[in-house]
Amino acid sequence: GLPHRLQVCGEVRGYRFINDSKATSPGAVLEAIRAMSEGQPLTLILQGTPVADMSDVFALAKKRCCRVILIGEMRGLTDTEQIDIEVIQVESLTRYFESLKILDSSQLFSPGAPSYGQYSNYEQRGQDFILGTERLMNLGIS
Repeated sequence: GLPHRLQVCGEVRGYRFINDSKATSPGAVLEAIRAMSEGQPLTLILQGTPVADMSDVFALAKKRCCRVILIGEMRGLTDTEQIDIEVIQVESLTRYFESLKILDSSQLFSPGAPSYGQYSNYEQRGQDFILGTERLMNLGIS
């Protein structure tokens, strides 16, 4: 992928860290999920200020992902029991990386919304994901 569009930032034991920070709409997230291999576990990371209906994203995530991470204003966006997969709500991308101890799926950072006030632009947000990936890889995540 191109920088910030399905950009593979690292790989551990066959699980990839994919920066899709340019995906600031639900439609872009749907395309990103569809681009992932169906047979491999996938964690979808959403972050930003939702400005559009995310129900189609959650419906596809239920079919294709093992968990969804809701960061910032995405927290509380959906009834977690309705999507019937693991949902983790965290304050920030940094906190998510700090909490990630065992890697059991590829990580798709496809925010699905603009980051009003949290980051200057999608490049800065993507760089935060890349730095988090690099820190994890330097620490030797298992």
